[in-house]
Amino acid sequence: MVSRVFEGPPVMVPSRSAIWLKGWRRFAANRAALLGLLWLILFGVVALWGRQLAPYSMQYANLFAGNEGPSLLHPFGTDSLGQDMLTMVMYGLRYTLAVGFGATVVALVVGVFIGLTSGMAGRLLDEGLMRLTDFVYAFPGFLFAAFIVGAFHGQTEVVILAFGLTQWAGFARLTRGLVLTVRHSELVESGRAIGASRAFIALRYILPQVVNSIIVYTAFVAVNIITLQAELSLFYGTGPALPLISFGQLISQGTADVLGYWWLLVLPVGTLISLLVALVVVGEGLQAALNPKGNRIL
Repeated sequence: MVSRVFEGPPVMVPSRSAIWLKGWRRFAANRAALLGLLWLILFGVVALWGRQLAPYSMQYANLFAGNEGPSLLHPFGTDSLGQDMLTMVMYGLRYTLAVGFGATVVALVVGVFIGLTSGMAGRLLDEGLMRLTDFVYAFPGFLFAAFIVGAFHGQTEVVILAFGLTQWAGFARLTRGLVLTVRHSELVESGRAIGASRAFIALRYILPQVVNSIIVYTAFVAVNIITLQAELSLFYGTGPALPLISFGQLISQGTADVLGYWWLLVLPVGTLISLLVALVVVGEGLQAALNPKGNRIL
């Protein structure tokens, strides 16, 4: 007598590529998110090829054209030294995106590694890693970053590490929580049944299930890092040395002459705000596209 092991029609499980394709279609249908993505791509092009696209060099200065308003020759006007403000903004965008992207990657790698390790580890290691995460989360990271950046005179690599190593705790807590929800799923149990190692299970079976939520969270961490970096230069004067320049330095210079020469403040602030808004809109678009059931991550 032969018993039937399987009953009913086979269940078709969509491939990972099909899931991502559906997510992209939902994202592309969101006009605001798509416009934000195009705006970020434009800023990325300016950041990568700013030296070739800038109308003037950073060393350009014309004292006879100081504090001129926006014109065809200087679309963003000039400062008191006759420097072209559009060029300054483009170089500021280059530095800001380098710091924002680099620090976010550092925080992402460190946080996801600790979160995966904590979620897959035993109770003792999990408890130790979470106490470390709680300490970093509660530690005044902004002041620590201000001290480190000031000590090394705003070097780009130092700024990236300073912010990356103070912003990973959120990634760790999110990743650990996601791992705890899926580590006993059938897919993970099948990996254990075939004798796979914890590292293999974490990378092959768990990470693909939680990566969507991590991607969404990454966009909002980038917003936070860029904002903190601008505040650091604005309030503590710890921006980079020329030929680099940050938005915080541009805004700080513009506040002194805002009544007489509005473009020195309004245009850099407007550019920075448009960058942050684009990141937020893209993050919200990713939230809706990768989590269509409405389960909010933040």
